[in-house]
Amino acid sequence: MLDLWETVPTPDKAARIREPTIAKLLKRHRIRRFDAARVLEMLRQPPLKVAAGSTESASAHVTTLIARIRLVNRQLKQAHHRLDCLNRQPRRSCGAGAGADKAA
Repeated sequence: MLDLWETVPTPDKAARIREPTIAKLLKRHRIRRFDAARVLEMLRQPPLKVAAGSTESASAHVTTLIARIRLVNRQLKQAHHRLDCLNRQPRRSCGAGAGADKAA
């Protein structure tokens, strides 16, 4: 759940976030296994003791990983769509990306 990482990247943010915000996020992603109170309980556990700057560094790294994961998810979705289109219409071009395969 990448949105949760973006919404609550650090223990400081977890301390300030409100339960309705987490509840909306869970509802948007149709997550019923955990309720907002349980998620906040987990997020508000005492953080590990780390060197100064480690939390910010890890948070920045996770932010870059989230961007990469979103890109890969988008590319996978496009590839699945393209394959579905090709399977339905094997002799016709499929969408705007039809010539991309020939250029590669």
